[in-house]
Formats: sequence, C-alpha cells, structure tokens
Amino acid sequence: MNALLRHALAALRAAPGRALLVGLGLALSLGLPALVLLGVQDLARAVRARAEAVPLVVGAPGGEADLVLGSLYWRGRPARELDLSSRVELLARPDVEVLPLVLGASAQGRPVVGVDAAWFDGRGPALARGRRPGVLGEVVVGAALARELALAPGEELVSDPPERADFVGPTSVVLDVVGVLAETGGPDDGAVFCDLSTAWLLRGELHGHAEVQASEALPGEPGQGAGSGGGAGGTQGTEGTGGEPAVTEASAAVFLYERLSPEARRQVHGHGQRDALPVSALLLFPADQRAHDQVLAELVLDPERQVVRPVEVVDRVLGVVVAVQEGIVGMLVLVGLGCLGLLGVVLRLDWRLRAEERALVAALGGPRWWVPAQLALELLLVGAAATGAAWGLVVLGRRVILGLLVGV
Repeated sequence: MNALLRHALAALRAAPGRALLVGLGLALSLGLPALVLLGVQDLARAVRARAEAVPLVVGAPGGEADLVLGSLYWRGRPARELDLSSRVELLARPDVEVLPLVLGASAQGRPVVGVDAAWFDGRGPALARGRRPGVLGEVVVGAALARELALAPGEELVSDPPERADFVGPTSVVLDVVGVLAETGGPDDGAVFCDLSTAWLLRGELHGHAEVQASEALPGEPGQGAGSGGGAGGTQGTEGTGGEPAVTEASAAVFLYERLSPEARRQVHGHGQRDALPVSALLLFPADQRAHDQVLAELVLDPERQVVRPVEVVDRVLGVVVAVQEGIVGMLVLVGLGCLGLLGVVLRLDWRLRAEERALVAALGGPRWWVPAQLALELLLVGAAATGAAWGLVVLGRRVILGLLVGV
C-alpha cells in the first residue's frame, strides 16, 4: 500500500493540470448546490427571526416591503413618512410599547438610525463598551462597524451631507462615539444609532444659527448681529425635555455645523412644531395577543397610516427567494452532472494514455490490478481534496450570505 500510495502521489505531481481540473469539477459539483440550499436556509431563518421580533410596524401609506425592510434592516427610508404626532394616541395605550425610528441619515456610507430611550432600554443590543448617547451629536456604533473603522468610545465619526443640504441645513457633522454595541450577527452590527434629535439634525430637519457681524447680515436684514443669547433676531435655542432641542424663533444667519460645541448644541432648533417632525416608522410591541389584535384592528382602518405585520411581508419575499433557489439548484445539478460527465471523459482518456504503463507493469511481473488500483487511489485523493474544498466553499459562502445582513 505504501508503494501504491507513493506511485499515486507521483502520478498526481506529474500531471497537476489534470488533478486540478478533476478536483475543481468535483468541488463545484458538490459545493455549489449545498451552498445555495444551506445559504438560503440560513438567510431565511435569520430574516424571519428578526421579523418575528417586531409584531407590528406603522408607517405612511405606501410600499409594505420598503417599510418593513427599512425598519428592520435600516435600508434607506420610506418615500412617505409620518409626523411625530402620529404616535400620541398610541402612547396613551398602556398595553402597547411604541418605538419611533428616524431613517435616512448616514455616516461614511453607513446608516444612522434615530431611536428613543426605549431602544436603548432593551429593544436594541446591549452595550459592550461605553454608554448610551446623552446629548445631541453623540452616537453608538455596531460591533462590525467598530472593528472596520477602528472606532471606540472617545473616537469621532463624520456624517455624510444630507440629501436636502442647502443654506438651512447642516454640512457634515462630527459625531462623538460614546459606545459600542455587542455583536449580534445582524444589521445592527453595521449601523450607527443616535437619539431622534441627532437624526433630524443630520437629515437637515433641525439646524442652528451662528452669531454674525453687521457686514455678514443677509440681504434685506438690518445690519445687526444675530446674537445667540436673545434680543431682536437672536435665537433662544434651549434644550427640550430629554435633551431634545426646543423649537424656537430663527434668525437670519444659518450656522453650518462641522463640530458640535456645547453652545452649538443649545442653538439647534427647527422652524415648526416639534410634533410635525418626520418619523420613518413606528415599531409596536403589544403586551399580549389581545392588545395586538385591538391595535391592529384600529390602525388597519386608518387611511393616513398603514400597519403591517413584518413576518407576513417577509414570508412573501421568502416565497419568491425559495422559488428562485429551487431553479438555481436545478441548474447547478445539471452543471454537476455535466462536470461528472467531463470527469468520466478525463478518466477514460487517462486510462488510454496509460496503456504503455500497464504493459510495462505486466513486463516487470506486476499484478494486473496495479494500474487500476493506482488510478482509483489517485481519484480518491483528488476526491478527498475536492470534498475539503467544497466544505470550505460552503462555510465561507454562508458567512458571506449572512454578512449581507450586517451591511459592512
């Protein structure tokens, strides 16, 4: 057996191209169908588990899939949004927890999600390091994002300019990272989280005013500085309840923030009622099935809002994915059969090319089974290597597929 093994290894080294061709064909024939089947199963399991964790999502009338995927995976924001006042009647219900989301902002291409205190109190991942945001401009980051950008409490992260960047909106804002979330393996790992006011600021819904000299006054304004501490044309920006800025009267000079100082935080405000500020979605967590059914029955008749059950939307999407998966697996099986046919052709040609080798072995008095046994051992060695490569392909591919949920 030792001599047979040495001869088989020598034959493989003598024809590496043939061994590579056979091994690659076997690896793809085994690995690709398994990767598609197991990868889609992993993806469906993770997506459905996240959908089941949120019983109801409320948003403005529009596409249900966009609302659910945006609310669960922070992918953009709905085309239409609700006013913050939409949650008032829901907050009056003691049996339903309401969690507002403000989407649409980003920092270095990663989504920034505005949430309120309930998210940090247990609806979101636990903090691995640092603390939760306390004032305007403070954020916590997901574990994967922290690793990729080398972020830790005390570091800074620069936001992207908002879509509606104009003379009444901010430019990029330097955000203070105050915490890093624990690893979840989901989309939270690749996102940035802040309070609602910070998200509104990054989107341009809130802004601030700087003190200007007489020569800097805008056309049509009196040549007086727009002081930050009261007086005509000044801002009376103060902090609202929970650290959110109160809505105040605006002056003519608009300050495009780059770094939020304590004074800058005090001056941030909007030009309307706070309850009119936009909310991308409301996540509802009923206390029991009765509360779930009641709030669902009430909201389904509301023409100004739509309520959806994320698990139903996800199941519809997964139904399409499973149908596509079956088609892909069928095609991969055909490709695998083609690879096996090619393997048969290669082995047949190899057997013919070894006619002289068989004659030499016979002339030396060797057994007739020697060359077939050596060929079988070569195939076994290549098959073992191909199986290992197929297993590695499946493991790596499943990680990549699940990594799509993280977004980093």
